[in-house]
Amino acid sequence: MRGAVLALCVGLAACATPPAPDAPLPSPVVDLSLRAAPGEAWRVVYERDLAVSENGATSRSDTVETYRVDVLEPGLWRWTFENAGSQGWTRQISAIECSVNANGRCLEVRNWDALRRDLVLTASAREGDRHADALEQILTSITAEDAGAFALEGVSILGRIQGLRLRLGETVRFNANQPNPLGGDPTPMSGEVRLVSIDAATQTARLIFRQEMTDEEGGAAVRAAMLRMLSSQPGADPLSLEEAARLVDGLLGRIDSRWMEDGEATVDLATGRVLEARSTIAGRLRATGGRQELDTSMQGDVVLRQVLLTSGS
Repeated sequence: MRGAVLALCVGLAACATPPAPDAPLPSPVVDLSLRAAPGEAWRVVYERDLAVSENGATSRSDTVETYRVDVLEPGLWRWTFENAGSQGWTRQISAIECSVNANGRCLEVRNWDALRRDLVLTASAREGDRHADALEQILTSITAEDAGAFALEGVSILGRIQGLRLRLGETVRFNANQPNPLGGDPTPMSGEVRLVSIDAATQTARLIFRQEMTDEEGGAAVRAAMLRMLSSQPGADPLSLEEAARLVDGLLGRIDSRWMEDGEATVDLATGRVLEARSTIAGRLRATGGRQELDTSMQGDVVLRQVLLTSGS
């Protein structure tokens, strides 16, 4: 209430007293809502250079993935994997069709049944029937909405920053109890987004962002996801949540999972589309006190670029 009264007083004062000729103009508001029309298409290039340590064994992963995004109709996009097959058998699926929100976040994988069938058939051909049966049990417990929550989570910066309205110099902060403008659900994140500059010549805006997840918050999210998966397995006698909890807690004990991302993005003011985003990421997952000790960490750099495609390309 005090804030509303203050705002009203400021507004009345502004009406009563004309601004001085040299008074600075208010900071411009930048609308980062995505504006995409049916028939539009663009290419996403996603580069990762990561160092991964699993229980003391360190490896390096340097990958480049490309996708084509087509707006089929309002609220329906198709992501096509242009380098399908280059990242192993799980990349044999060629396209994902997503029901999306206004800013391109996948809400439901529309062709989930067909994708799930293709994955199981490919696993059977590559890894054998036993592996395929286990995979089918896991995938059967995942709904099209669940798949949408995770679909292209790593590359879909569409929806992570887009949708915000920011003044130049303004910082938007969020925590685990608020909607996360950087996406990242279903994991609880805290962080901030700041609009740092506007380039009138190129009609672009530059933002910086950071988000993090504590060991306790991340561990709770990982444990909850495991319980959901175990208690929703198909079969005549699925595990109850209590049985799943005893299984997970006995096997892994205490689960900690932390995450940090720190980066910047360039946004096209005409369309609201993120043209390029660069970030440094780091995470660690540990399980202690159970029958299986686990300590996995990851850190490195991620670059995402999006290029609008001309008609017919």
